[in-house]
Amino acid sequence: MFMMTINGRTYRCNDIETAADIIFGETGDEENYERMQYIMGNMKTDELFHGKRLVIQCYEEDSDNE
Repeated sequence: MFMMTINGRTYRCNDIETAADIIFGETGDEENYERMQYIMGNMKTDELFHGKRLVIQCYEEDSDNE
């Protein structure tokens, strides 16, 4: 699962394509779209990625809280 904060907004999603679509929608940068797919595809649980106006956290979904 990914939690992203971009341009002051926070999003949660559970797949890379959706997360990349959100990033593309916020930035409009197609090169960034492909780069973010690659980065998120290689992230491990509890890792953070920091960009200029973007933070992505990869975390394990807690099924007890649903």
